[in-house]
Amino acid sequence: MWTRDFAFNRQLALLTFLLFFVVLANPSAGPAQPITADINVTLRPVAEKIPLVTDINVIGNSVFICTQTGLLLRKSLASSSTTDFSVFLDLSAKVGTLGTGIPGLPGLGYPVPGTYDERGLLGFAAHPGFSQNGVFWVWYTNINEHTAVQPNFFQWLVSTSDPWDTTQYNHVDYVQEYQVVNGVPQFRRTLLKIKRPYFNHTGFQSLVWSPELNTLVLGLGDGGSEYDPNNIAQDNDQLSGKLLKIDLSKLIGRDFTGSAPVATFTDLASQQVPAGAITSLVKGMRNPSKVHYELVNGDGQGNNNGQGNGN
Repeated sequence: MWTRDFAFNRQLALLTFLLFFVVLANPSAGPAQPITADINVTLRPVAEKIPLVTDINVIGNSVFICTQTGLLLRKSLASSSTTDFSVFLDLSAKVGTLGTGIPGLPGLGYPVPGTYDERGLLGFAAHPGFSQNGVFWVWYTNINEHTAVQPNFFQWLVSTSDPWDTTQYNHVDYVQEYQVVNGVPQFRRTLLKIKRPYFNHTGFQSLVWSPELNTLVLGLGDGGSEYDPNNIAQDNDQLSGKLLKIDLSKLIGRDFTGSAPVATFTDLASQQVPAGAITSLVKGMRNPSKVHYELVNGDGQGNNNGQGNGN
């Protein structure tokens, strides 16, 4: 589960973020060095009073900050101010209003309807050549795109053999491509539109560029409810609950903005998505809250929150 720092409520918490600057005793040496007492760490505040942060990325001399409500903020690291960030891209209209359609959840500590949500702007990733080509991607949920009848939210149900009826869904996830033109982000295309059964366990901070694979990787949660009652994460045909490779070389010229949302690899094939364009690297993802690749050696790490175990 997300911590309550990410829960939507009427009184937004104000968060302060610190950027860690690590100075090695011998800066000319390679980046892979053992941690010793010779490493000096200096902390300084970079940005504060930003509510509901879901992703942070440092690119060049700027830090890009996603907020759950749909704002992508940009902050210069050259500035000593902690509040001079600007709105780089406003996706709030596409995201919708947090809390919409969510019942009271007393079992989770939120008895008042609409006071908890895990949907929103969930991720940002920049092309490694961003400073030259201005290309980047965002991942967000469209709260207002859902079926009239939605799957029932199961609280504290340990297991069930009922598969997910994918004709019913709570919202649609979008992965979209933008390019900065004359300093302004311009929409280019939609790479994925994914049906999601419930409002929670979407994953966040897990859209990244993989230097190992030289393309995008997206970590999707199993779609929510409690204990994955529809066994989505272990279903090899489902997109949710997977670490997905999005092979951009196989999606040249493809734009799925006007296409129907998909839930499975079978759905992708029915839309003539090329084989291998979207593939599963890992299944069984519950609620990934961070995917990261080392720039030096391409090693990848991911955090996958568990269910009811405090992870």
